[in-house]
Amino acid sequence: MKERTLMSDVIKWLRFPLVVGVVFIHCLNVILDVDDIHFGDLSAVDCYNLLRIAVSNVLSRVCVPLFFTISGYLFFTNLEKWNWSVCVQKLKKRVQGILIPYLLWITIAILYHVAILLAKGGGGVAVSTFFSENGYWHLYWDCFELDPVKLSWTGMEVHSSTPYHYALWYLRDLMVMMVLSPCFYFLFKRLKIWGLALLAINYVSNICAFVPELLPTPLFFFGAGAYLQINKIDATKCFRPYEKVFYVFALLLFFVCVRFNSFLTYTGNLFFPFFVITGSISTFNIATRIVEKRGLGRMEKLSNEAFFIYLVHPIAITPLCVHAVDVICKGNPYALSLGYLVLPFIIISICLAICWMLKRFIPALYSILTGGR
Repeated sequence: MKERTLMSDVIKWLRFPLVVGVVFIHCLNVILDVDDIHFGDLSAVDCYNLLRIAVSNVLSRVCVPLFFTISGYLFFTNLEKWNWSVCVQKLKKRVQGILIPYLLWITIAILYHVAILLAKGGGGVAVSTFFSENGYWHLYWDCFELDPVKLSWTGMEVHSSTPYHYALWYLRDLMVMMVLSPCFYFLFKRLKIWGLALLAINYVSNICAFVPELLPTPLFFFGAGAYLQINKIDATKCFRPYEKVFYVFALLLFFVCVRFNSFLTYTGNLFFPFFVITGSISTFNIATRIVEKRGLGRMEKLSNEAFFIYLVHPIAITPLCVHAVDVICKGNPYALSLGYLVLPFIIISICLAICWMLKRFIPALYSILTGGR
């Protein structure tokens, strides 16, 4: 398998598992307090909460950073030498591929909520109140502030926000990163590896996180992908000599982050960025090994639907399924644990069914909703 083909195949293979991880994150609809877990005498409830922390708060948290890295890598294809016309063409292409789906799906989420308000008999007053309380146009950018906030090494609060369709903060930040692409290019051309090191230091420390749309996570991971592409570094080989080292550190940091609930505690947040870095590299290495041995397999088809799953699952499907599991399990921790592990795959199956029906009967609408994919 050619090196360039291997890299593209690994990226394609990763898309579906990564979106599964995103769904796991969104299935955790409560903020868990690690202090409530009795580590000396674990009960069934404690094990259930630890499972959710391990999967949704720690393991799955490598997924979005990896998406940023992949996006940075792909954006800088054919931009190893700066060309303003190529950059502008890429940005124009992203208008259809990212901006239009971004606006459409936020509008769909808003209309869904308005329909619920009207169905409950709220009338025009309730709808007007909804728009005013959420700041009208802020619905499309930053109407929600995520809680709890992260803390930097200095103890400063790091705030982050989402549009009304909460999952689309990723697309919002991705668009900002793409607009800043000239800055990434000249940073890495002038400072080379030291430019990436500065972004890495900012990421692990959160010392320069003043603007919600310029948070250290997208800056570093999009920048990492850009750096690899600009310098023609083959990611399927460059980490291979240290593969086992990354596995060991990722595993050790995983247990530490589970114990301290990842970024939700000050202590956990000291270790969490290092887990995400080592975990992301380890995930990429594992994917590379699998693709080398087995090829894409079924992931080739499933990866094409990952974007649609990401867009549609938070609207009605996930909250209704989470509520259904809570009702069915009736507080039984064993049933809840099983339901938690199975639920994301039920949600994804529903999303895939909707996806395939749209592609079969209304392909034009599917193309619009997914930006021509």
